[in-house]
Amino acid sequence: MLTDSNSTTTPDWACIRLHESGDQYNSPAVPGGAYGFLEITWLSLGYSGWPYQASAGVQSRAALFLYNELGWQPWSTRFVCGL
Repeated sequence: MLTDSNSTTTPDWACIRLHESGDQYNSPAVPGGAYGFLEITWLSLGYSGWPYQASAGVQSRAALFLYNELGWQPWSTRFVCGL
């Protein structure tokens, strides 16, 4: 069963992506990538460069890791999404 903790294909994650980046993974205009990572957060997860430079899969894995550690807290858009 797909849940927010094991898949970013849920409606909750779609809402987060929409409000963080317009669901854009690899646009230089959205350096935080699809999930709106802060650079400091991205680097603290062990990645280099900017999130938008990473593949969609890498961004999604990073988002799931962060969610499983902290829940929706890192995403300020959680309120818009009712989370």
